[in-house]
Amino acid sequence: MFQINLFNQICRVLMEERYAEEKEVWLEECKTTKLWQLWEILFETDVHNHALLEERVYAYGSRIKETEYLHREIFIWLVAFLHLVIK
Repeated sequence: MFQINLFNQICRVLMEERYAEEKEVWLEECKTTKLWQLWEILFETDVHNHALLEERVYAYGSRIKETEYLHREIFIWLVAFLHLVIK
């Protein structure tokens, strides 16, 4: 039996041209979220552009609330990566 799980559907929408319209709607809805900021950091920021990378990482970190443990862990990882890249 073939199943479409959430991860597979997200990958299809983001990568297949036939879902371009749906992808645009999703991306527009996400632009005000921390998820969008992560997307920009991970997929749309050149690691050689240290200033932009640093700006985006710390902008993401500034939106994290004290109880958002997963985002805090991701932020710590991003800062560690940032320091490795800048060295």
